[in-house]
Amino acid sequence: MSWDFGMVADLGNGEVQVGGTHNYTSNVRKMFVLALDNKEGIRCIVGMKGYTALPLLKKAYDHMQDYPSTYEKLNPSNGWGDCVGAVEILETLIKWCEAMPEAKLRIY
Repeated sequence: MSWDFGMVADLGNGEVQVGGTHNYTSNVRKMFVLALDNKEGIRCIVGMKGYTALPLLKKAYDHMQDYPSTYEKLNPSNGWGDCVGAVEILETLIKWCEAMPEAKLRIY
């Protein structure tokens, strides 16, 4: 199973996809649970506006950078996904939130 990350904005005719999309395996869920310090993991940002999610994402990114060995231990044994890819997701989401602070985050 994988996640598709994106952002939507209300441009007057309902919500539309803005920016790009990014896909990654959900096998790294445990990493996001730890980095975001909640049992929902990365799904906790669904529906948040970029400016609201940004501090959470930066905190998770910093934690993963500060404690890489902790996250390497959580690399999925099946080889689908790793902590490097999880950090890349956070980097992408942070860039999107900075560029589109009023848009809402979605995970499909």
